[in-house]
Amino acid sequence: VGITGTNGKTTTAHLCESIFRAAGAVPAMMGTIAHRIGEHEEAAAHTTPEASEVQSFLSRAVNAGARYAVMEVSSIALDLHRADCLEFAVAAFTNLTQDHLDYHGTMEAYAAAKQKLFAMTKNYAVVNIDDAFGATLPQATQAQVLSYAIDRSADLTPDKTDFGIAGLSFTARTPVGDIEIHSPLVGRPHAYNILCA
Repeated sequence: VGITGTNGKTTTAHLCESIFRAAGAVPAMMGTIAHRIGEHEEAAAHTTPEASEVQSFLSRAVNAGARYAVMEVSSIALDLHRADCLEFAVAAFTNLTQDHLDYHGTMEAYAAAKQKLFAMTKNYAVVNIDDAFGATLPQATQAQVLSYAIDRSADLTPDKTDFGIAGLSFTARTPVGDIEIHSPLVGRPHAYNILCA
C-alpha cells in the first residue's frame, strides 16, 4: 500500500499497519517516523528513502515473513524515481495542500508528482474526493477506484458522526457493509485518515 498526500500520510500508514496486525499478519511499515518490520523498528532518515534502501527494506521484510507492506510515498520521492520499480496493490491519496513548493515550484508540479503513484497502480486507488485534486485522480488511473469523502457521496462515507474532543465515533458506510468506528483520535482530519485506511 502506497499512501501519498500533503497531510495524513503518517497517521494513515500507522492505521493500515494496525489493521494488518489485527488481521493476524506480520506487516512492514515505512514512514516519516520509523520503518518497522513486525516488532523490529529502525529510525527513518527520510519519509521515502532512496530506491536501493526501499528495495533492501522490502527484501528484509519478505525474509522476515511479512506479506503486507504500507509506506508513505512522498512527492519528492516520486519525482526522484525512488518508487519506480515498486508494484503497489493499493495507492491511497489523502489531500493536497500547499507544501514543498521550495522543491516543486508550483502546485501543478506538486500535484503531477503525486499523480505518478496512481499511474503506477493497477489494482486499487483509494481517493479523497472531497479534495479538489483528489476528485481528478479517478481519471488518472487504470486501477479500480474506491472514493471516500465526508461532504459528498462516495464509496466510503461516515454516518452518525461524533467528532468530539473525546475522540471519533461514526458508522463507516462501505461497499462491504457498515463498520462501527470508535477511536481516541480527535478531529475531522482523522475521520478522513480512518476512512482512507
